[in-house]
Amino acid sequence: MASLGSTMESVTRITEQLSSLVGVMDKNGTLSATLKNFRETSEELKGAVQENRAGLKSAITDFSAAAKSARGLTSDREEQLKRTLDQFSQAAENMNRLSNRLDSLRASIQNVATKVENGQGTLGKLVNDDKLYTDLHTSVQSFKALVEDIKANPKKYLKVEIF
Repeated sequence: MASLGSTMESVTRITEQLSSLVGVMDKNGTLSATLKNFRETSEELKGAVQENRAGLKSAITDFSAAAKSARGLTSDREEQLKRTLDQFSQAAENMNRLSNRLDSLRASIQNVATKVENGQGTLGKLVNDDKLYTDLHTSVQSFKALVEDIKANPKKYLKVEIF
């Protein structure tokens, strides 16, 4: 009974504090406005739910069916899904290695191209030396003329004797 008295005292104090809070809020009109807004929002929400009840029900049914279908697809194939994920992981690692190799190949090709542009090495000299090109072109033309002359006058160049 003694603890009931102290509990009652605490409840009385809380009630007085709530009453004074409501009084202060009611003087400013804040509580009434808040309750009015809450009531309007509640009514709008109720109307929206009533208007869209069939759509919401259909959406929930569809979601439930999709979840059931997904569960059916995955429940018996858990091991297969794990293997597939492992294979994707391996493929990603292989792609990373391939990317590194391609990057290395690109650097090598770029190095060769730079040397050719700078006239280094045989290919660089062939590509960049106009005089060498001209001389080579002239030599090829002379060789063609020689071959034509050999075809036209084989006895001039070849001597065949039978003993």
